[in-house]
Amino acid sequence: MRISAVLFAILLFSLPLSAHQHDDDRVVLQLQWLPQFQFAGYFVAKEKGFYSEADLDVEIRPMTAKMDVEREVLSGRAQYGTGRTSLLVKYDRGEPLVAMAAIFQSSPMAAYSANEPFVLSHRGVKTFAIDPKAAGFDFYNDILFTSQTELLQHPERVKRFYEASLKGWRYAFEHIDETARLLHEKYNVQHKSLEALRFEGKSLKSFALREDAPLGDLSLDRLQAIYQAYTLLGYTKGKRTLDAFVYHPEQLLLTPEEQAWLKKHPVINIGVDSEWPPVEFLSRKGAFGGISYGFIQRVAEKLGVRIELQRKRSWQEVDTALKQRELDVVTAMMAMPERYAYANFTRPYLTLPMVIVGGESFQYIGGLAALKGKRVAVVRDYAADFFLKRDFPQIKRVQADSLCEALKMVAFGEADVAVDALADASYLIAKEGLNNLRIVGQTPYRFEVAMGVRSDWPMLRTLIQRALDSIGEEEREAIYREWVPTVYKHQFDYALLWKILAVLVVIALLFGCKYIRLEELVRRRTSELTKLNAILNERIEEAVGENREKERMMIQQAKMATIGEMIESIAHQWRQPLNVMGIGIANLNLKRQLGTVDEEELDRLINIIHRQVEYMSQTIDDFRNFFKRDKQLETVSLCTLVDEVLGLVMPALEQKKIVVEVDVPETIEAMLYPNEFKQVILNIVSNAKDVLMQHPFGVKKIRIAAEEKEDAVVLSIADNGGGVPEEIMDKIFDPYFTTKFESQGTGIGLYMSKIIVEKNLKGRISVENRNGGAEFVIRLPKGGITRSA
Repeated sequence: MRISAVLFAILLFSLPLSAHQHDDDRVVLQLQWLPQFQFAGYFVAKEKGFYSEADLDVEIRPMTAKMDVEREVLSGRAQYGTGRTSLLVKYDRGEPLVAMAAIFQSSPMAAYSANEPFVLSHRGVKTFAIDPKAAGFDFYNDILFTSQTELLQHPERVKRFYEASLKGWRYAFEHIDETARLLHEKYNVQHKSLEALRFEGKSLKSFALREDAPLGDLSLDRLQAIYQAYTLLGYTKGKRTLDAFVYHPEQLLLTPEEQAWLKKHPVINIGVDSEWPPVEFLSRKGAFGGISYGFIQRVAEKLGVRIELQRKRSWQEVDTALKQRELDVVTAMMAMPERYAYANFTRPYLTLPMVIVGGESFQYIGGLAALKGKRVAVVRDYAADFFLKRDFPQIKRVQADSLCEALKMVAFGEADVAVDALADASYLIAKEGLNNLRIVGQTPYRFEVAMGVRSDWPMLRTLIQRALDSIGEEEREAIYREWVPTVYKHQFDYALLWKILAVLVVIALLFGCKYIRLEELVRRRTSELTKLNAILNERIEEAVGENREKERMMIQQAKMATIGEMIESIAHQWRQPLNVMGIGIANLNLKRQLGTVDEEELDRLINIIHRQVEYMSQTIDDFRNFFKRDKQLETVSLCTLVDEVLGLVMPALEQKKIVVEVDVPETIEAMLYPNEFKQVILNIVSNAKDVLMQHPFGVKKIRIAAEEKEDAVVLSIADNGGGVPEEIMDKIFDPYFTTKFESQGTGIGLYMSKIIVEKNLKGRISVENRNGGAEFVIRLPKGGITRSA
């Protein structure tokens, strides 16, 4: 029987339908025009029930004459609105606006290019479209926005509205015909034909969905470029930062009081049940894992605190430690009446049904009442133990220290049945190979897994609940998938065993017959091998020479691959200054034609262009210095090398929304070839970037750290991209081995990194999986290497 599908289904469908329940919230969305496909996603979210599923009662208001959409939102008459990038102009003037999502990624004329060509073509009028993007004006359009007041007072409501709206837009573009009919039948105040609405939907889809950006994406880099364009055109002063303008759905907004509390308590001590897989467990080496681990890690990231695991020997000790304030949080716990004296509980983040487990000969049981007089194994002080003691005192409970022990009691006849969570029981039955056990009945009980927080810290419970609420549905499912393994329950195949034994007997007989002939063959081959040995020596010398040439070519290939990475980074860094200069020159040309150019305006533009040229020139100098050939060993600061590499690639990492943490003290130095070693750092960081882009959920991180030990200087580069599959762990440093498509990787980078570290610098490079990702560790001799090495 396959357990994985059952286990995953139980975990998925036992989740609460939503992370928590809310009171109905009535909000208003103010459109910037009349209903048409330009706003289809919002109407779909309302009609398909996406807003109501998020506990939102949404009124969608069309625009009326002389209405100011931004003023409607800022005044509170509407909570949300749709607008254009001109929102930046009002934000620059101090208006507390927040941009949530850009529905259309290109062209400020999306609606017109979708509507007017269709109307004109049906009247026999030929049209020619002027694409603003071709002229360097690559602006967003139809930005969903709200106010700082709404975000600060109702952060959860903002997140629910944001997610439900994007869900509506996805559905609208996936079902254009159905959406067009909806608009035609219910919201057609402009009396458009069904054919026109379909045309509009197909046209707008290309503006909204791009391969390089998710639906609704708002890039801080692009917004900064647009902001600079407005500044060059004289509409903004360009002095405000845009961090407060962009909505970050994964970011938790904290009040000053909450921030002060977290600053006072930067470390949270947690306790876990060491034997409760897949909910939570400790490995043999003491590493924390399981579904609760995924949740508490994300909570810690959102709150900006560090969690410290206090390892206890048993669940009873964990419970006692929370009661005595030795622990701050227990990551997986049921809210039971006797625990309220010392713990506050979050809402359940996981719900698991309890079942009855028996032997294969045990008949199906209709309920717990049928177990009167039976020996029922339960885990001591767990929920099942509590429920049976309270509701079924006539049942004989046999207490075990762990669920694994309880199941083995049933398997070996020391108990008749066991009662516990279905997911946990199924997992352990498969893991431990307890093939004579099966599910024989259901119970009315459920494990409602929450986090238990010490009762004298009510603020911490509030903060953890807010962090849990901010974890989106897709991210929750990713946590479950990560910790629900694919396991199988196998029956032993004795027929296959006899077949294998028969084959082994035949093989043994054949070997016996061959043995006599083998001795003669060995004597004959020995003389032949002696002759071949002389020939092979000559060929080995030839092969060594060929290998030297191949290694030289591989070094060149590695350098070319690195140059490709650098050129991509330079192109990204140059794009914005070129755009700024292009807009400035176009603006100057326009004013020249109008005769409105003055000396002050000309000087300002010249200064802007001069600064941009200096910036681009510095980028080229950095690039050129990176590839200068190292002639001799130098003692250099690792911090300086890391900063130089990140200075070149950081724009590309920021574009991919990858966070880089650096913990490299300035005092740590090593003797090495600087540019060669920078190439090693760049290779590993570039690989980490590629891996992280394949994992769309959660915060993407790269961490670079260094430390001094007695005999070595150690530099580590780690990511949280899922780690290296065990089956290829011993191959990743091989030449030409790559997991990327041929067009995306050569398989040379890590091989050359190994050559540079181990051959040229007499160090050692290794990789291992740790904390949900891969960590490359480079050890360099602390005393340096000899100049002749």
